[in-house]
Amino acid sequence: MLAYKFRSVEQLHYVLDIIFNNRLYCADSKELNDPSESLYGWSDGTHCYCGNNSEIDRGLSNFRICSLSGTWENPPLWGHYASGFTGVAIAIELPDNLENIKKVEYICNIFPTVFIDDSTEIDTCCKQILFSKNREWRYEQEIRIVHKDQWFNLSPGAIKRIILGPRIDPSLFQMFKIICQKKKIELNKLGIGDESFDLDSVIQRE
Repeated sequence: MLAYKFRSVEQLHYVLDIIFNNRLYCADSKELNDPSESLYGWSDGTHCYCGNNSEIDRGLSNFRICSLSGTWENPPLWGHYASGFTGVAIAIELPDNLENIKKVEYICNIFPTVFIDDSTEIDTCCKQILFSKNREWRYEQEIRIVHKDQWFNLSPGAIKRIILGPRIDPSLFQMFKIICQKKKIELNKLGIGDESFDLDSVIQRE
């Protein structure tokens, strides 16, 4: 599946790391901007509880998260995650058949509730929690990598294009032109039309 990683100019080192090391940084859930990340409720079939399950807490502490989006066209994503349209979005082809890569499920509650009995696999339970978010975040169309390592390695050629924000600094624009020419990556710049965004071609993939 095709996903987009938005980065601000303040995170330029992460952008360059993605391009040159072909990997994505996976953050601890406490580093993310939603304070309800990793919060959960659970039930044993008789009672419902709010958090404080030692097995789940240990399981969650083993996982890290990389958040991407299924779209490049949403203005709030550029505003929130790309320094007010001065940053970039990187189009990345992710595997379709991995259990640790999924579209986020948006739910009505602030945090998900999971069922636990003697047959429950804690890792599966933790992924259910981490692949769920409150529906107020659904505009992000998030595609999430839930991973136990700090870095998720991409396959060769996974980076399909780089999209520059319309307010990107001219020196950074020139830098990305040089990098994309060298790496043979398609480069676009976000254009603002009468009714929607479009992509202006800078460098075509060879």
